[in-house]
Amino acid sequence: MLSEYARKLPASVRSRYAEKVLMCGGKDPLSLSVDETVTDTSAYPKVEECDVKDYLVGKTSFITREQFKAHKSLESHNYLTSGWVQEPRLKVLQNSDVVVIGKVLHLIEEETRAQSSCRKWFSFRAGRVTASCAKAACSTSIEDPSPSLVQRICYPSQGTFTTVATTWGIDNEPRARAQYVEAMTSQHENFKCNESGVHISFDHQFLAATPDGVVSCDCCGTGVLEVKCPYSLRDCTIIELTCCKSSSISLPDGDALQLKRKHAHFWQVQMQMFVCQVKYADYVVWTTKEIFIERIFLDDDFCARMLLKSTHFFKRVLLPELRYKYTSHPVQHQTNENVENEDVYCLCNGPEYGKMVMCDNPQCKRKWYHFACIGMKKAPQGQWLCKDCK
Repeated sequence: MLSEYARKLPASVRSRYAEKVLMCGGKDPLSLSVDETVTDTSAYPKVEECDVKDYLVGKTSFITREQFKAHKSLESHNYLTSGWVQEPRLKVLQNSDVVVIGKVLHLIEEETRAQSSCRKWFSFRAGRVTASCAKAACSTSIEDPSPSLVQRICYPSQGTFTTVATTWGIDNEPRARAQYVEAMTSQHENFKCNESGVHISFDHQFLAATPDGVVSCDCCGTGVLEVKCPYSLRDCTIIELTCCKSSSISLPDGDALQLKRKHAHFWQVQMQMFVCQVKYADYVVWTTKEIFIERIFLDDDFCARMLLKSTHFFKRVLLPELRYKYTSHPVQHQTNENVENEDVYCLCNGPEYGKMVMCDNPQCKRKWYHFACIGMKKAPQGQWLCKDCK
């Protein structure tokens, strides 16, 4: 008895899958109910690290007859600890073999499609570099980051507001989407446009994106959609937009209309493609007069630079903020007479304990820092200055 997943496999793959099911007593593990499985860890098969490595790296592919060499799959424990795999369950067969079944969590995107009207949408975006703030995150100073940017990223639910411009954008996005779908349906085979929630990067969990849609067709595959309905330019034609400084669209000499490559929206769609692992994005600008559609393709070099900067920003700015509010709430020195003479150190304003490092600036206010609080693993060689004294 094959599961729905197995029945959708190509014939050649399905036959191999069926052979493996026969080894499991003839019933597809994916069709087992909760009542037919257990969570008793003592029933787990005796598997050593070398067995996993031999299977993922040394085993020969059925198709190519070459070794898998799937070194990246050795990091599978990350999928479990990061929440991608939940509730591992077991089925003990009559011959004492054991089948392990993992429930894969792919519900975040589905449960956040309501976007800003959904509480989970804010929760899953908090502390992550999202596509809408990609350029700002990669452009701000690491040593002296924008407090408003850090606040917006780490505490998105606290920065909710409604203006005439945001209301205009929300109200008119369905009209823009409908015109876009109408235009694309006539040009692409079996074109579809679905709403989208929060996508979290599988390889870089501190990156996230919420495109306005996920699109697909038989001729081009899957991509993402980003729609803009600028309020201040709402009654302009597309050509008139190019004459406005605030516009995201330009008309280079001898070239076609396009999204400005230095504009924040370009960073946004590149991050969306990178996170969603697609090769193109349809960028749409809608006004009451016209609609502009540009297909933008993934720029691998651009994304590599963006990833590097985003990683530095996350590690050196967002993590300290998430851990001890380093940017939003600078540590204040105690003034209470009862604790006036108590020695306190570090960003945490705590006592001396564990491994600590001293700032070499004689005028440093805190002087000593805990390794854990500043993310230090080894004592520095030579002079070291804290963030405030650099």
